[in-house]
Amino acid sequence: MNHKKSPIKRPPKTWEQAPLLMDTQYICMLLGLGKSKVLRMVRNGELPVINRESGKFVYEKSAVMRALGIIN
Repeated sequence: MNHKKSPIKRPPKTWEQAPLLMDTQYICMLLGLGKSKVLRMVRNGELPVINRESGKFVYEKSAVMRALGIIN
Protein backbone atom coordinates (compact mmCIF):
# COMPACT_ATOMS: atom_id res chain seq x y z
CA MET A 1 0.00 0.00 0.00
CA ASN A 2 1.19 3.46 -0.88
CA HIS A 3 0.04 6.09 1.60
CA LYS A 4 0.85 9.69 0.83
CA LYS A 5 1.57 11.89 3.80
CA SER A 6 0.40 15.48 3.79
CA PRO A 7 3.18 18.04 3.86
CA ILE A 8 4.21 19.38 7.24
CA LYS A 9 3.42 23.05 7.61
CA ARG A 10 6.34 25.04 8.92
CA PRO A 11 6.29 28.71 9.79
CA PRO A 12 8.51 31.02 7.78
CA LYS A 13 11.83 31.99 9.29
CA THR A 14 11.44 35.64 8.32
CA TRP A 15 8.52 38.00 7.70
CA GLU A 16 9.69 38.31 4.08
CA GLN A 17 8.86 34.62 3.57
CA ALA A 18 5.30 35.01 4.89
CA PRO A 19 2.50 35.36 2.33
CA LEU A 20 0.70 38.70 1.92
CA LEU A 21 -2.58 37.23 3.23
CA MET A 22 -2.74 34.69 6.06
CA ASP A 23 -5.37 32.77 8.01
CA THR A 24 -5.52 32.33 11.79
CA GLN A 25 -3.68 29.01 11.69
CA TYR A 26 -0.79 30.56 9.80
CA ILE A 27 -0.65 33.55 12.16
CA CYS A 28 -0.47 31.10 15.08
CA MET A 29 2.50 29.31 13.50
CA LEU A 30 4.23 32.56 12.59
CA LEU A 31 3.88 34.10 16.04
CA GLY A 32 4.26 30.85 18.00
CA LEU A 33 0.96 31.44 19.79
CA GLY A 34 -2.15 29.35 20.36
CA LYS A 35 -5.38 30.02 18.52
CA SER A 36 -7.17 31.32 21.61
CA LYS A 37 -4.40 33.87 22.25
CA VAL A 38 -4.48 35.09 18.63
CA LEU A 39 -8.27 35.40 18.66
CA ARG A 40 -8.07 37.28 21.98
CA MET A 41 -5.61 39.68 20.34
CA VAL A 42 -8.12 40.21 17.50
CA ARG A 43 -10.96 40.88 19.96
CA ASN A 44 -8.77 43.34 21.88
CA GLY A 45 -7.85 45.18 18.67
CA GLU A 46 -4.19 44.17 18.86
CA LEU A 47 -4.27 42.27 15.56
CA PRO A 48 -6.20 43.67 12.59
CA VAL A 49 -8.20 41.43 10.28
CA ILE A 50 -9.30 42.39 6.78
CA ASN A 51 -12.08 39.83 6.37
CA ARG A 52 -14.32 38.25 9.00
CA GLU A 53 -16.73 36.37 6.76
CA SER A 54 -18.01 32.90 7.61
CA GLY A 55 -16.06 32.72 10.86
CA LYS A 56 -12.69 32.76 9.15
CA PHE A 57 -10.34 35.67 9.61
CA VAL A 58 -7.91 36.90 6.97
CA TYR A 59 -4.86 38.89 8.06
CA GLU A 60 -2.76 41.15 5.86
CA LYS A 61 0.96 40.77 6.52
CA SER A 62 1.80 44.47 6.47
CA ALA A 63 -1.10 45.36 8.80
CA VAL A 64 -0.04 42.69 11.30
CA MET A 65 3.57 43.84 11.12
CA ARG A 66 2.48 47.45 11.81
CA ALA A 67 0.26 46.35 14.71
CA LEU A 68 3.16 44.43 16.26
CA GLY A 69 5.57 47.34 15.78
CA ILE A 70 7.76 45.50 13.28
CA ILE A 71 7.31 48.23 10.65
CA ASN A 72 5.95 51.78 10.83
